[in-house]
Amino acid sequence: GIAPEMQKSIFKKHLKTSREKGIGLGLYIVKAVIDAHPGGKIWFDSSEKGTTFYVYLRAAGK
Repeated sequence: GIAPEMQKSIFKKHLKTSREKGIGLGLYIVKAVIDAHPGGKIWFDSSEKGTTFYVYLRAAGK
């Protein structure tokens, strides 16, 4: 799961854990896309077993 001290900043640009490869843009980009859509939401549940992300986007025209 995501360490409690990292949870508030998980959607920031270039954030990554020391164990992961990459440049830390994935969740930042997903959040930017969701924020660009009115009513869009992203949230997560994190535990010792792992983290699950949830995304909500309204259907077009609704």
